Amino acid sequence: MQHHVVEAVLRAFSGFRAGQPSPTVAGLVVVPLRSRGGREPTVLQTAFASPGRRRSRAVASLAWSELEPAQPRWLRASNRGPRAVIVDAGTVLDGGMSRRALPITAVISAGAHATVAAEPIAARWWDEGRLHWAGRLPPLWGALLLQAWLGCARDAAMARTALWSGPEPPLGGAPMDDSVDGVVSGWTLWAGDEMLAGWLGLRGRAPRQAGGRAAARVTEAADLGRALSEGRLEAHILEPGPQIHDVAILPSGMGLVDRVVGAASRAERRSTRTGIDGGAANPHSCPSEPARRARRR
Repeated sequence: MQHHVVEAVLRAFSGFRAGQPSPTVAGLVVVPLRSRGGREPTVLQTAFASPGRRRSRAVASLAWSELEPAQPRWLRASNRGPRAVIVDAGTVLDGGMSRRALPITAVISAGAHATVAAEPIAARWWDEGRLHWAGRLPPLWGALLLQAWLGCARDAAMARTALWSGPEPPLGGAPMDDSVDGVVSGWTLWAGDEMLAGWLGLRGRAPRQAGGRAAARVTEAADLGRALSEGRLEAHILEPGPQIHDVAILPSGMGLVDRVVGAASRAERRSTRTGIDGGAANPHSCPSEPARRARRR
């Protein structure tokens, strides 16, 4: 991966501090990331990323509908409010022709209509009425969503199959919580001391300079910089709006489903390394494409 992309990702992570790790399925661990003193832009409302009263106002100002004709991976959003609204990646909308989640943060200007990217997360294509807010995907499902949208054809297909056929995710109303010591602005997903995936939402500010104890807690165990430089992880830096960036970290050359299965296998047989282990080569993995790994808008 290009050096300037690695530096940009490390600077982005340095602006966050790690919260309390929590176990999830298959022996994986989620670490929430909180902004180091950053505040939401005063001219924006943020859906599912702020205390309940502001969140409900942002939700109420948006109306969602299908395109004509309906398209699986796109929706129409209409902002009836006086301020722009940020809708974070991982937000789930139910009803309509299918249950969908937003794979990239959407910014809908005041009084405007926008066509918004969406990914079906259920094997349904029939009308179930008005589209409505359903919650937010937890990090493991969020990582599958990111790979379904950003991964190569094979990995994306595997991630979609897992989303459609796997257990229904428990939906939350915020990225992790609305604790008083900082809004959760991202997460990382770990198998032991190896980072499998991550997501950051940078809102209304430039990334802080790299370095510091908070950055070390997030990146040191997995040596994120080396993993990106060596191609074991890939970074996608997306810019859905002015001063609004999403940073997505995904496995490179292997589907996240493979890595999750490998982590579960290692949890069951800790002393045994199998062919599906995260460090093993996958004969059906996607080709190396450095240009694909670093996407910038």
